[in-house]
Amino acid sequence: MKLIETSLRNPVAVGVTVLMVCVFGLLSLRELPLQLFPDIERPQISINTGWRAASPIEVESELLEPQEQVLQGLPGLEELDGSAGTGGSNINLTFAIGTDMKNALVEVIGRLNRLPPLPRDADRPVVQLGNGDANQSLTWFFVQLLPGSKGKIGDYREFIDATVRPRIEAVAGVAGVNVNAGPPDEVRITVDLAKAAAMGIPITDIAARAASATDVSGV
Repeated sequence: MKLIETSLRNPVAVGVTVLMVCVFGLLSLRELPLQLFPDIERPQISINTGWRAASPIEVESELLEPQEQVLQGLPGLEELDGSAGTGGSNINLTFAIGTDMKNALVEVIGRLNRLPPLPRDADRPVVQLGNGDANQSLTWFFVQLLPGSKGKIGDYREFIDATVRPRIEAVAGVAGVNVNAGPPDEVRITVDLAKAAAMGIPITDIAARAASATDVSGV
């Protein structure tokens, strides 16, 4: 009661005390160490499957949808984000904080093994912890031609894919190797105009047939 009576008789002192408490509280808030506000990121697993020369529609139906079906219902899975593009698909799995990611990784690989056979010229799925961001890459290697080398840099792409890439992937601890270089693969069709005219085949029919082709196994 004495504290209340004293406060009522000295409102100015009470106001000054409250103001000082607020000021010291704001100063203390600014000096809080950063570890009290950690940047928590939910654990993720990414799955990349390459299928060169395939269209996004083919990738979605043959790669993305079957993978999404077998990955549904994973323990601790909170979000499944898949995308299909020209030449391959990507799936990003986001799990709840505290999920045992070693068991989750084993479960993901086990479920992918249940998939039906992939298209013959599609790459096997590459599974890695994290979202596959380029910022998580350990290192980059740049290939360039030395003075006097024959050909163009694009001519060595097949050698890098067939020889260099497997050797780097064989190094212990390497999760995956991506080769980003060279012109895209293409198919050139040369038409014998005289023979086509003799057989009564219009050029428009040849163009339409080539545009509607769905066989992507050719190199």
